[in-house]
Amino acid sequence: MKTLAFAAAILALLVVAGPVGAAARAPVVTAKLGKPPDSNDYAPCSLGCAIGWETTASSHLPPQGRNRYDAKRIDDGLVNTAWVEGRPGHGIGETVTYTFTPALFGEREKINFSGFYVINGYCKNPKTWRENSRVKRVLISYNNQPLCEAILHDSMNVQFIHLKTVWLRPGDIVTVTILAVYPGDKYQDTAISEMAPLGAH
Repeated sequence: MKTLAFAAAILALLVVAGPVGAAARAPVVTAKLGKPPDSNDYAPCSLGCAIGWETTASSHLPPQGRNRYDAKRIDDGLVNTAWVEGRPGHGIGETVTYTFTPALFGEREKINFSGFYVINGYCKNPKTWRENSRVKRVLISYNNQPLCEAILHDSMNVQFIHLKTVWLRPGDIVTVTILAVYPGDKYQDTAISEMAPLGAH
């Protein structure tokens, strides 16, 4: 009887407290929807006005003819190119990583990072955009620690993810992980035409 009562008490404590070591869920923000890009060459004021970074991705679709889909396409300032993930399925869990290397940081000790501007999907033209999958939800992490989850609109317009300011230092890393997508009409491949860090201003 005593043992059963003790076990019941422990079970009640676990129910109230939750799993030991459970991590708090990252806050969720919704991107602010802007206007359509005014030209194919689209490079608004961003963190890139002050420093550089290296962009890598966990995968990308192999080249098809003249088209390239590697991570360099995600912040090249061109709307009609795109990073396209290369895993089977819709690319859930695939990542894009921005590394702020000391060589590209200049002489600054730190600089503010405040979010991203995004052009969601493969925006080569409306048909291509509809045929390929677009990102619906992402996790943004800073040095492997979650900052927030962001919900993106299913739109070819420019979007802005605004975050509380983070002070970047040389060697810091920001990672964006795909959590959910808007499925394409024809292809599972998930694409992002532009996604570049904001800050410095």
